[in-house]
Amino acid sequence: MNAPYPGAVLEPEASLDSVAATDLTEEPFAAVVESVEPTQDVLQRLRAKVAGRKAAGEYPSDLPERMAAHFERLLGGRGGSSVDFERVHAALDEARSARLFALEHISHESNLPGGTAAHKLIGKVTARQSQGVLQQLQTWADATQRSLDVLAGAIAQLQGDLANETRGLDEQIARAQMAVGRVESALPVLTTIVGEAQRSHQDLSQSVARLVASSEATEAAEARRSEHLDQRLAEIELSASGYQARIERLERTESGRDFRPWFDLARFEARFRGTRTEILGRYHDVGRLFVDGDGKGLGTVLDIGCGRGEFLEVLRAWGVDAYGVEVDPSLVAECQTVGLRATLVDDGLAHLAALGDGSLGGIVLIQVIEHLSQQHQLDLVALAIRKLKPGGRFVVESVNATSLFVYANSMYLDPTHTRPVHPAYFQFLCDEIGFETVELEYRSPVPDSARLPLSGPKVTGALKDGFTKLDALLHGAQDYLVVATK
Repeated sequence: MNAPYPGAVLEPEASLDSVAATDLTEEPFAAVVESVEPTQDVLQRLRAKVAGRKAAGEYPSDLPERMAAHFERLLGGRGGSSVDFERVHAALDEARSARLFALEHISHESNLPGGTAAHKLIGKVTARQSQGVLQQLQTWADATQRSLDVLAGAIAQLQGDLANETRGLDEQIARAQMAVGRVESALPVLTTIVGEAQRSHQDLSQSVARLVASSEATEAAEARRSEHLDQRLAEIELSASGYQARIERLERTESGRDFRPWFDLARFEARFRGTRTEILGRYHDVGRLFVDGDGKGLGTVLDIGCGRGEFLEVLRAWGVDAYGVEVDPSLVAECQTVGLRATLVDDGLAHLAALGDGSLGGIVLIQVIEHLSQQHQLDLVALAIRKLKPGGRFVVESVNATSLFVYANSMYLDPTHTRPVHPAYFQFLCDEIGFETVELEYRSPVPDSARLPLSGPKVTGALKDGFTKLDALLHGAQDYLVVATK
């Protein structure tokens, strides 16, 4: 089939369905939506593109006329062919039946007098020559008939091909019309989409503008805040440097308050507290407080600040299970040397707090509470009643704050003493925390050699009473013992 113009081929099998099912996301529709242009602008751009290609010589100058003529040729016979092929076949049949040449078919009739006889005579004379001519004519007629038959078959084939092609073109035209209809129906939707896209683009532009303005304002505010924070940080750093200097001074001061003796505490106790034998005799009766009427121990006894272990040894003599805790490793070593249970700890109260409630038969502190702070004294009493089992005893010995003799001797002889604890105050704490009974006992009387002379001929009456009171104040017992029972 000839192309309508050079280089162009019309392919019947080309899918017009792809045109009908055109995806609006493809060109040119996607370009239209993406650029957010009105429909009229799109059509104007398409016209401009076609004009540009025509001006560039991509299309023949007579393309419109040739296309029109091509479709006229295709569509011109759609109402029915102008050739009557039935008449053509009838004429061929008639020629086929009339193509026989023979002498008997030549008429001898004549209207002239004697003409018929003359014709017959002439016919006989020329019969041989006439027969040859007729045979040649018959041969030519047969060839002509065969050619006409071939031509008729070719025409019939051409008629069938043309009919098939016409039906294919009709289907393509129908599909193209459907595709055009779908595109035309999609144009309003496309117009709506483009309008919405334009509005969305406008809204987005406004939102972006607001965001940019807000971001600029935020950046300005952050810049001001950062500047303010930098100023505050500089002030804090300057202040911190001052605080750091103060902390370092306090640490140096506190470090100077820490007692880190270079001498042996065991040797100190041996010199100023007495020999081991003397202390064992002094506390033998206190050990009796941790056995019941049948001579059985009340339970495990914890000796906080056990020192060289003298009281642990007393308890062992009474058959009481006991162990001690101590912060000085040399004292712990001395306890262990004589077979006593002693443990090195950093904090005796922390050790007590870690024990189970109601797990102890007794808690004892000999000359320890004057080493504690006021808060630790309170914590000690609260922990003691929790950790003791019913019937257990809390026994505390300390220097007697009511004796002025103590201040001149034992109180400040030990550099680790913090402050004396008044016996009435400690007795009050034990009462308040809920111990069933609290007993107070004064111990370690001042030797008579150190007391005021209360006898003599001149020490009588009111003078003797005054000296007696003064002597009690000056030379009261050096220690007291609080025994609190749960």
